[in-house]
Amino acid sequence: MLRPGQALLEAYKRVLDFNGRSCRSAYWWFALFVFLGGYIADIIDEYVLVPGLEDWAVFFILFCALVVLPDLSLGMRRLHDTGRRGWLYGVWIIVSYGSIFLPEPDFDVRIPESGAVGALDLIGYGMAFTLITVILMFVLMLILIVLLTRDSQKGRNAYGGNPKGIGNPDVFS
Repeated sequence: MLRPGQALLEAYKRVLDFNGRSCRSAYWWFALFVFLGGYIADIIDEYVLVPGLEDWAVFFILFCALVVLPDLSLGMRRLHDTGRRGWLYGVWIIVSYGSIFLPEPDFDVRIPESGAVGALDLIGYGMAFTLITVILMFVLMLILIVLLTRDSQKGRNAYGGNPKGIGNPDVFS
């Protein structure tokens, strides 16, 4: 089991390594770092305004830029450790990090002059888009939580040896 500092160091040392396997502790310590770092960056954005960029969460975007590649590579290696392909984590990265660049939704209700009112007219296209996005993110997040909390496959799998060394063939036997 890796300690927090070791996990963070491994994530940045292997930032461009999308092959191989990583253990649960490496992934979850880094996930905690991303969660807390994003929260702190968001708080800083509330109190520190960058001239000319007042409408942007500058510190949060900078933090995301620093963690997106290590998060992607570590998440893919973690899925490899459970014997699964890493492409699903790539989808999560696109949805989660990409959502910060979406425009703010328009929640205004508009009733057309023709009097024909549909469901999208009542809730607004922005609200419908936001609702669909949130539901998809929630479902994907639940799937990934289940997959990422699974134990490592014993021994070697298609992606390499067990990062914990359990079940790997002994070199001296």
